[in-house]
Amino acid sequence: MQVFATLDQRGRDEAGIRGTRFRVTDLLELLAAGASNGEILADYTFLESDDIRAVLLYAAGLSDHEGLICA
Repeated sequence: MQVFATLDQRGRDEAGIRGTRFRVTDLLELLAAGASNGEILADYTFLESDDIRAVLLYAAGLSDHEGLICA
C-alpha cells in the first residue's frame, strides 16, 4: 500500500494532504479528539480514507527513531 504518496510537504516542516491546504496536524487532532474516520470523511468531503491511513503512517514514521523521549 503506497498511501504515503498522498502527502506533500508545505512551508516549514508542515505536512499537508495531497494538494489541499489541510494539514496533517489538523487530521491528527481530529482523530485524537475521538472523531471516527466516517465522521471526518463526511465533514471533509475532499478527503479519502487513504488520506487518513497516509497521515497515520506519516506520524508513525516520525515517531520511529531512537531520539524520541515519551513522558
